[in-house]
Amino acid sequence: MIIRPKKIEELFRFLKKNHCYNKKIQEGFIEEWLSSYNTNDKRALLILTRIVNSQSQPRLEPLADFFASIQKNKPLNSFLDFINFLQINSCDRNGLFNKLQNQPGWGPKTAALFIRNLALIEAEPRLNGRFWNDINVLGSQIIKLPVDKVILSVFSTLQDNDTGPLDTFIKINKHLLETRKYKNNEMLIWDDLWFWGFITQKSKIGEAKRTHEWNVAKYWSIFTAPKDQESIQKIECLANEFLQIIN
Repeated sequence: MIIRPKKIEELFRFLKKNHCYNKKIQEGFIEEWLSSYNTNDKRALLILTRIVNSQSQPRLEPLADFFASIQKNKPLNSFLDFINFLQINSCDRNGLFNKLQNQPGWGPKTAALFIRNLALIEAEPRLNGRFWNDINVLGSQIIKLPVDKVILSVFSTLQDNDTGPLDTFIKINKHLLETRKYKNNEMLIWDDLWFWGFITQKSKIGEAKRTHEWNVAKYWSIFTAPKDQESIQKIECLANEFLQIIN
């Protein structure tokens, strides 16, 4: 199987046009995390904890080793502290991703998700002013799509019979970054794929295949999503437009 170019272009146009919806939702999560503590080192630990616990089956013992290693070092009061803790080569545009994905209990999706959150904080002044104000990932690192089962399911609908399905983290990011050459700000738009995919998928326990249809229950499960009737109706309408593109 191979990706259908016209479909992926149409999908990106949809994501770009409606970027404001998921942007507000994701920034709402970050604002909640930043409001929980008054110091940057505590905020950093909370964000790291939230990100690794987003895994479907977090490996707690290796993760304990990761957090124990942070505890033994100086507090993470700045992005530079974090870079020094990981011992990253500042000239390597994949340095942060590679170091994070190889940390105990992490992996590529979790590393990409944390870097995505740093990018969102860096890009939004009201968030950047409440956390590490020296974050520099948009200009120094390559932003990757945090590919999970939701995103894999969406990509499976965008393919025709041919050779080489885009069915892994590596293949999807290689296609977006190297074949289609999307830039960092565009990869943040591609990240919205999780939101629209999540609220338009249904799955059953024990069944690998997912159906693609509006799922209002999943929408209600997103804490920072607006819950007034007008907003829900608007999102449902856009979700159906999304479904028309991928089906």
